[in-house]
Amino acid sequence: MSEAEKTVATTSSEVKPKKRSWRWRFFRFVVLSFAALVTLFILFHAVENWRGKRAWDQYRKEQEAKGVSFDFNSIVPPPVPEEKNFAMTPLLKPLYEFNPPDIQPRHRDTNAIERIPDFYPQPHEASLDLPSLSTWRYGVGSTLKLWQKAIFASTNLQHRAEMAEPADDVLYALKQFDAQLDELHQASQTRPLTRYQIEYAHEPKVEILLPHLTRVKNIEKVLAIRASAYLEKGEVEKAFDDVNLILFVAEPLKDEPIFISHLVRKVCFEYGIKVIWLGMVNHKWKPEHLTYWQSRMTEYDFVKDIHHGLQGERLMGDGTIEFLRRNPHRIDDFTEMFYQLSQGSGYWVDFEALSSKGWLCRLIPDGWFYMERVNYNQAFDRYLLTPAAKEKTTVDVKSVMDADGEFSRFLGGKNPIKHVTGHTVIVKNLMPALTMFFQKAVHAQSTFDLALVAMALEKYHLKHQDYPETLSVLVPDFAPSLPLDILSKAPFKYERQSKDAFRLWSLGWNLKDDGGVIVRNSKAPDATIKWEEGDWTWPQVEKALKTKEGGFE
Repeated sequence: MSEAEKTVATTSSEVKPKKRSWRWRFFRFVVLSFAALVTLFILFHAVENWRGKRAWDQYRKEQEAKGVSFDFNSIVPPPVPEEKNFAMTPLLKPLYEFNPPDIQPRHRDTNAIERIPDFYPQPHEASLDLPSLSTWRYGVGSTLKLWQKAIFASTNLQHRAEMAEPADDVLYALKQFDAQLDELHQASQTRPLTRYQIEYAHEPKVEILLPHLTRVKNIEKVLAIRASAYLEKGEVEKAFDDVNLILFVAEPLKDEPIFISHLVRKVCFEYGIKVIWLGMVNHKWKPEHLTYWQSRMTEYDFVKDIHHGLQGERLMGDGTIEFLRRNPHRIDDFTEMFYQLSQGSGYWVDFEALSSKGWLCRLIPDGWFYMERVNYNQAFDRYLLTPAAKEKTTVDVKSVMDADGEFSRFLGGKNPIKHVTGHTVIVKNLMPALTMFFQKAVHAQSTFDLALVAMALEKYHLKHQDYPETLSVLVPDFAPSLPLDILSKAPFKYERQSKDAFRLWSLGWNLKDDGGVIVRNSKAPDATIKWEEGDWTWPQVEKALKTKEGGFE
């Protein structure tokens, strides 16, 4: 071998080890880097878990020392004997008889469910012009003609060959529900208690089924329509009985620690108040009817009741966060719920994209969920429970509005990174709207208090064929006492217009006297009322709606 070949061979032998050494160093760097990242990740998990668990344990200990319970069962209504339970009457009992979750349909006896009254004309075209049961708020009286028109355009409601009087045709169509409504009337006399068989132990709490709410609302609507028709026909005692059944069915919903139950209760009560109002503007009720309702409605305290729903909302949300901590792979199941809850908030985490990578969900530290629980409960303490009135005499709108602003600042805008690092992702999506929460309770109370004053005025009119100059003369002959405006803590605003007309109003959510003027969301005839502006009024019937007989077109 020549010297040149030896030199090349020597050089080659020296290069090869250097090449292997470079690869080895790179491989070692990658392995060590990965190990460092894993170590840092494990350390981050350990620190985050320790920090979150420590913060939660400390917060929970402090709150339990103050008497706060984090046990959802502590606010669940107690069981009642079946023979005294209105919800266990044969018509309503099947609502909570389910097939196993993997079997469809969910209800075991769908025929029984179909027996529950639901007055909704089909096909869809027949219901396009259906009147809203809330139109009484701006002076629209009986809407029986519109119901009559919908009935004759339908294929699922019985009707005669030709139209007769609107009240007659409506009552004829509702005859198909007479047996069911008679059963409920009888049950209300023999079963004084109500507790629907809600599966409160179900996990997660936000998936608890509440089929009774829709059905109860449908029943109340049927009763309200039938009572209106009875009034038109002069069958006042039947209308009186139907109104009382509306109140009886709606009242127990206050015991359910679920916010939506309280909203449905408010709607159902408004069905009853609408019929009471309709009878008063026609001077149909007798003094004893009005006296009975005065006695019954004085006991209602919607602000106190909504506080119970608020406590339930807190525990359901807290339980949901704990459920997700134990089952992070279930986040996808909550995607639609979070999206609906966050509409209008300007921010929403794409949980579906996150949960599509199941392994990624499992990497979320437990401590992150614990910190979410702390922030969620603290948000209730600071922004909901602190400004929350415990009863109707302690409402402070300014405190509620101030808390609403502070809560918005606490959430810190739309930056998703800030919400993740600040542990407010689930808080943002689960917390109810503060203003809406209290406004609905206060508005319901104001409506009932206005009704109590209006009943005293109607009793005065029935005796004197005139309205008084001031409200003070109504006590004690026509009312033991008169409620104050829940918002101003002063007597309601009142103005006698003539011997047959008066105006009565509350200041409304803006705490300003706008002269009894309501504000609507548009100029359309059926536009809804803008409750945060203008006054809250006891409606006065539009003169064009009155007939010579004192009824309504």
